[in-house]
Amino acid sequence: MASSITECHRVLLTFIRTRKIVLEDEMDAKFPILVSHFGLDSENPSLLREYISTINVALEKHAFKIETIRDQESRQHQYVFINTRFDDVIQGCTPYTPPELDAIKQVIDEIINASNFSFCFPQGNAKQLVGSTLKQRASDATYFVARLVDDGWIEITQLNRLVLAPASLAELKEYLADRFGYFLADDLLGKLLVCHTCGDLVTLGVKCRSRDCGSSFHKKCAEVYMRSNDGCPSSSCSDTLEDMVKVGP
Repeated sequence: MASSITECHRVLLTFIRTRKIVLEDEMDAKFPILVSHFGLDSENPSLLREYISTINVALEKHAFKIETIRDQESRQHQYVFINTRFDDVIQGCTPYTPPELDAIKQVIDEIINASNFSFCFPQGNAKQLVGSTLKQRASDATYFVARLVDDGWIEITQLNRLVLAPASLAELKEYLADRFGYFLADDLLGKLLVCHTCGDLVTLGVKCRSRDCGSSFHKKCAEVYMRSNDGCPSSSCSDTLEDMVKVGP
């Protein structure tokens, strides 16, 4: 790593890597303790951002990054260590076998292609798909799905629907864009929605009710937008945003 990386940077990087994803509240509690241990100013509000930026400069040539994302409901920051490159060598180093990677891709396909932008896949159907693809017994397929949850790839809702976890959305963003495209007025075959306010992917939020309009928001982003606007932000859509439709499970 570059000479600008200090022991404090290394400890911060290790903390985020081992936790897979660090929530804002936890980072707010831990980071001041970390910097105080190394005799730094824990009251500097920009220090965390500066540290992550320095780490990312050093990680870039290795195709890794600490990505700062936001929870789609609370909009709180989350910090996740991701791989920014997906080639045959990288895939060969994963803990998953090629057939397992194929099963994961099929589960992702089902989640993204779900009807009405629900971006979910029933857990029972996922187990059947995994069992069929990997020729596994039901118990083994159940274990594999649980493993995907433990590894941070998917989450399971209260209604037993599989959804992509925040870390997956961050790490797979380019892959998802290349494979599925964005739902736009001039590309109605695209599958992904992007928040008009923050620019992040929307798999949980709201969308303009017009079937041919891709204007979408996270709920809190929609609240901010609608404080001063009531019309759809798309110049080709005349609908209001009073009756937006749900995005997500």
